[in-house]
Amino acid sequence: MPSHAPFRRLRWRLTALIAGLVALVVVVLVVFIVAADRRLRDEQLSTSLFHAAETVGQAMGFADGELVVAADDVDVPGSAVVLAARVPVTADELPGLTDYVLAFSGLPRRQLALRLGEVLNSLPAVQRRELQASYGVDDRRALLDEVIADPPAELVREAQRRYVIERARQDGAVLAETELVGSSRRLDVAEDEVLAILDATITSGIAESFTAAWAEDQLFRTVPLRDGVVVRGAALVAVDRRPVDDAHAGLRVWLIVVGTLTIAISTAAAWWVAGRAIRPARDAVSRQERFLADAAHEMRTPLAAIRATAERAAGGGGDAEQALVRITELADGAGHVTDDLLTLARMDAGALPVQREPVRLDLLVEAVADGLDAVVFDVDETTIDVDPRLTERVISNLIQNAIRHGHATAQQPAVITLRQGVLHVSDRGPGVAPAVAASLFERFASGPSSPGHGLGLALTGWIADQHGWTIEVSETPGGGATFSVDFGL
Repeated sequence: MPSHAPFRRLRWRLTALIAGLVALVVVVLVVFIVAADRRLRDEQLSTSLFHAAETVGQAMGFADGELVVAADDVDVPGSAVVLAARVPVTADELPGLTDYVLAFSGLPRRQLALRLGEVLNSLPAVQRRELQASYGVDDRRALLDEVIADPPAELVREAQRRYVIERARQDGAVLAETELVGSSRRLDVAEDEVLAILDATITSGIAESFTAAWAEDQLFRTVPLRDGVVVRGAALVAVDRRPVDDAHAGLRVWLIVVGTLTIAISTAAAWWVAGRAIRPARDAVSRQERFLADAAHEMRTPLAAIRATAERAAGGGGDAEQALVRITELADGAGHVTDDLLTLARMDAGALPVQREPVRLDLLVEAVADGLDAVVFDVDETTIDVDPRLTERVISNLIQNAIRHGHATAQQPAVITLRQGVLHVSDRGPGVAPAVAASLFERFASGPSSPGHGLGLALTGWIADQHGWTIEVSETPGGGATFSVDFGL
């Protein structure tokens, strides 16, 4: 129907709105999960690398200038180890750098304290605790004061070495080169780049982490290797990023697939929900249109008859008094049609609730049939919980149907009986054809010669359904039709 087009548009809009909101939530969740997964995997990778570096630092070192454990003997799963060693820079081993050594010897106390503090801070915790015990102090600040007042020879040599290296490089002097003494085959990095990183670590004596552009698939961490307090070498530990990146890419693809399916399912669900949401409004509009159509259809005939009768009487074509009587009859008929239409409209809208209460059904039949010469009744006393107003409408409709369609008269009246909770209304009319009986309780179901408008039995059927009654039509023995209502006692 044309009036449903706005509801279809509304349904599409509601579906688009719900699906859009779901899509937005899904996208935000996917982005959040992907970012959190990347961050978590990077943290796990860094933790793994840190523990690997600790393992290497504990397993490898120097004693009297000799490497204690070779790189190939360190078992660090999932990592690669590169080891470099360098000859310590001292005054005896660096001819030509005496000026730098003398400059170090003449450093002011504050500068010397700074150099010694740098060496002290780069020491492993175990060695710092040993120094604290030897000086009899409990904290690092007090240890630094004691070291500055009476520095151990080892710390002085290490501070001197760093100072000499730093000053010599500033002046462009050539120092002893770092030597690559061992490497893992799994680390595919240029040797000069490895040496540059290792040399920086050996010079500073501090462990650093490197994520270099030239090795995007690997994460690096350097570990200083000591001979006592002197840094004589460094190890480079690498963890392969590719398995982590592959797992992250797999999760991202899985999330995209699940997100797409979720959006598709939510769109289908939104279409269904939108349909359910607008259905009451659409049904109400449909009922209104059907009521207007039914009213226009049913009122057209009586109004045309009223107009024709009035015009004929006004034109002197008949008795005016008879015309008024006829107009009154037609108006009464139109009133009945209007009443039935309004009742049907209320019935469709669910505004005609069934309000049950105990009712003497036999008295109700007598009240409806009283004064009608075309009806006789024989009813037993029967009490039942029903809606008295609607039940009266059923009895009245069946009696009126017997009079109009069954041609009941005073000479051949319709017979009403009530036995054991079953009401029978029988007439001696033409009966009901089998083809008509199947649709007898539908709206506007009336024969071509029927004087009714086809709404009375439709109301009767609806009221019976609301009460849970059974209503049937059968042939009256000897001719005619019998309507039976079983009240379910």
